[in-house]
Amino acid sequence: MELDIQRCRIYAADGHLQATRTHQVAHRALLRTRTIADTIPVTEIMAHDVVCARTDLNVDALTDLLVRNHIGCIPIVDDRGQPIGIVTKLDILERKPNAISAGHIMMPLAITLNQHATIAHAAAVMSVEGFHHVMVVATDHTLLGVVSTMDIARWLARNDGFMSD
Repeated sequence: MELDIQRCRIYAADGHLQATRTHQVAHRALLRTRTIADTIPVTEIMAHDVVCARTDLNVDALTDLLVRNHIGCIPIVDDRGQPIGIVTKLDILERKPNAISAGHIMMPLAITLNQHATIAHAAAVMSVEGFHHVMVVATDHTLLGVVSTMDIARWLARNDGFMSD
């Protein structure tokens, strides 16, 4: 396995790399039997047509986007199309009364995987970090898509023959 696939990058709201985490789950992957999930890129199952927003979009508009598009999150991107945070349905529900924009309620870290990460790695990052959505970025850190726990569950069901394409 390539070391770059083992890592998840965390960006601060100002767009600068804050940290790079290598998850213990990924290190243990060398000790376990590889599965098909270790060979399929996350880009095969992620949502490619992603609704994004800027930090100044108001909360009512964010809520409308989530409901109208039947989605669980909205990545918040900068002027270069690079993710700087994310707003989920839970963020909308738990917002403080004075929160008026995406910048006020977003998680100000962008947990991302590169486009070469596998389904297994996405599942490991989500389980370790406790997230239901992870953003997938190109080598220039622009947003390519979002993978969710439902995307992984659907892939598992199709792969095991419980669902058709």
